[in-house]
Amino acid sequence: MSIDRRRFLKIAGLAALAGAAPGALKASTGGAARRCRITVLRCHCFSDLQSAWLDEPESGSCPMLRVGDTFEAVSSRDCPRGFCEKAWHAIAPEIDRLLGGDSECGGCRAASGRGAITCCGDGTRPVIFHVELV
Repeated sequence: MSIDRRRFLKIAGLAALAGAAPGALKASTGGAARRCRITVLRCHCFSDLQSAWLDEPESGSCPMLRVGDTFEAVSSRDCPRGFCEKAWHAIAPEIDRLLGGDSECGGCRAASGRGAITCCGDGTRPVIFHVELV
């Protein structure tokens, strides 16, 4: 069995263009782009760890995010305005999983399969997020 190289390259090129097009991630209903809502659930501060390990031992909880803040994202590549870059890099893989439709995340996903709990990587003042498809 031989492969038609020209046909293969044409299909591969079209697939690559479709994947790179803006709004390539489409919801299964209505063709609208999938979106994630990110809600700040909790902001913790571990002052004992801050005093033992940080140059600024009384830096307190996260200065950028507050409980109840909400943000929307359509891609893990674009950090929403006002969102902490460090937290964004920590939760971006979960946003990719949700937008991509992956249902496996080791028990962190809501029963509905449309949301998950995740957090930033700051060990002395972590922020806990709920991310969900909207």
